[in-house]
Amino acid sequence: MDDLIESTGVSYRSLCMPGFMDNMLWQVEPIKSQGMFFSPISGDRKVPTCATRDIAAVAAKLLLDDSWSGQEGVPILGPEDLSHNDMAQIMSEVLQRPIRFHQVPGEAHKAT
Repeated sequence: MDDLIESTGVSYRSLCMPGFMDNMLWQVEPIKSQGMFFSPISGDRKVPTCATRDIAAVAAKLLLDDSWSGQEGVPILGPEDLSHNDMAQIMSEVLQRPIRFHQVPGEAHKAT
């Protein structure tokens, strides 16, 4: 869709987001009941992420700035790339109880 809009020649900025931190919310129940969350991605692989508040902050700034023209993709990234093991450590500290990450096959994750 971005390519189609850009082909018109209008000034246009598209927000480019990696994985959403908020997608972890679908795993609240296993985090609460099992102290675990799951993904097919390696626990050590650091990936860029962002939260909806990051998206909202950048979008609001762009909408209020009328000094630009042209076409541009605007990456929205959180403060640092995180692995699932990093996320488990952060959750453990915040929740004050152990949270672990467990890698599962892609098909098992998809079925969930």
